[in-house]
Amino acid sequence: MIYLIDFENVHEDGFQIVGKLGDKDAVYCFFTKNVAKISMSALAGIRSGQLHFIEAESGKQSLDLTLVSYLGYLIGVKPQEMYYDIISNDNGFLKAADFWNRRIPGMRVRLRKTNAETKQKPQSQQAVYPQQVSAPAVVPVSQQAPTALSPSAPKTSQLAQPHSVSENLADPAITAALEAADMDPAAGEFLQQQVEKYRTDKNVKQLVYRAVVKKYGQRDGTKIYNSTKKLLLK
Repeated sequence: MIYLIDFENVHEDGFQIVGKLGDKDAVYCFFTKNVAKISMSALAGIRSGQLHFIEAESGKQSLDLTLVSYLGYLIGVKPQEMYYDIISNDNGFLKAADFWNRRIPGMRVRLRKTNAETKQKPQSQQAVYPQQVSAPAVVPVSQQAPTALSPSAPKTSQLAQPHSVSENLADPAITAALEAADMDPAAGEFLQQQVEKYRTDKNVKQLVYRAVVKKYGQRDGTKIYNSTKKLLLK
């Protein structure tokens, strides 16, 4: 883990975020002559060789630019290091974190704050990472109400339905197929929910299969899917 402290912004509070360092951890403290004093107590627990002071020129955004530039330098010369914490209350560093997180697989650059607002929230809410967004559940067309933008919504009979699925989530045929395969009968309801969720997607079979494997594991998930796919996807 590498820590980069915006000392001009957070002062000695930044070292409280650092906490206890591991053998391979390092701290880079960026300061200007305007804020260049630090007490020895703030440095307690940091061993020789782990702390580096880097002076930036005074001026608007000068320290921020120095810190961001040095972050890029460290990422280049330390390819084995994937975890970086920027300690500052300046939200501008979020853009730098987002830049690196999107470009290097496994890279985690995050902004950690010392202000009161941050202390009331879990730290994980401040990291900026690419996130996987689950597909929204698809509401059956028959349950959708016409909106103000479409006062004359088409009737459901006029809309093509790529796949059909039983309206009864406890389909006896699917339950029987799972029991015959020595699988959990309750999986039938989950399967049908996934089909309803992805029914308008052209890759519905793959999406349902992945969902089942994720929930029940590769072996059981594959067996559950193969035992019921002919009943689910008609």
